[in-house]
Amino acid sequence: MRTVAGLLVGVVLITGFGGGTGCSGCNGLTLDLQCVEDPYYRNLSGEDLSGKDLSGQYFVYANLTGANLTGANLTGADLTGAYISGANLSGANLAGADLGGADLSGAVANVGTVWPNDFDPVAAGVIIE
Repeated sequence: MRTVAGLLVGVVLITGFGGGTGCSGCNGLTLDLQCVEDPYYRNLSGEDLSGKDLSGQYFVYANLTGANLTGANLTGADLTGAYISGANLSGANLAGADLGGADLSGAVANVGTVWPNDFDPVAAGVIIE
């Protein structure tokens, strides 16, 4: 890593929360996405993010395959190009989220899931239970 004009330059791929992040500020009990220096390309596959406040977070091209996002607050989150296939989105709030180019095939949702305006979850391959 290096700094250029006071800006940190580098890429960190998250393999999970807690000890897997390599960030001493993450204790595995709370979600601390501030530990990430580059918020793109996060690997959160299979992570339990249920009930977390992820509003406004950047998950551009993130791997959320099979993640548990039940009841998560994703309002205004940027999920451009994210891999969300097989994730559980039941009761999640995605109002205002950017799902452009996201892969939601096989993701599961329910009638309590809130989607962005003009987004068709069934056309995107989401299974509504």
